[in-house]
Amino acid sequence: MILPEPLFGPKPVVSSVRQVEAVCVNHYPESATRPHIWDGFQTAHTKVLDSQAPGELWVSGDFVVDHEDPKSAKVHLRVPAGVSRDDRLLDVLGWLNDRSNTERLSCDMTALVDFPPDDPKIHLVREYAEILLDSFTAHGDSGKKGFPILPVP
Repeated sequence: MILPEPLFGPKPVVSSVRQVEAVCVNHYPESATRPHIWDGFQTAHTKVLDSQAPGELWVSGDFVVDHEDPKSAKVHLRVPAGVSRDDRLLDVLGWLNDRSNTERLSCDMTALVDFPPDDPKIHLVREYAEILLDSFTAHGDSGKKGFPILPVP
């Protein structure tokens, strides 16, 4: 079986919302699913921006390969260690992990708040982070695909 080509190459790349839209949506004018997935992503992106959560939004899944009608996108918020966990951040973390939003928006959403390097539980966070990275880059049995990383202020 021939796999669809990665749209962002073999490694993660810092990108912008406009670039992701150009590559993953506008390039597929006949797609039945990409506009709906993009609308779901924009809802998630706006929710993250409104929360003022710092970090990065990762976008992956079938959405970042050359496939006319992907089923969904993976969207992951990565928050750096040391960020104050105020009500806005806790609300957006809960929202991103709410499975009903995942289905409604066609975006498999997750979030991770990193721990300081001296925290005794850092190994658990790093292990989970590696699993996420593997799931975002896996492309077939031995291949890798890149994905866009969107910095959020």
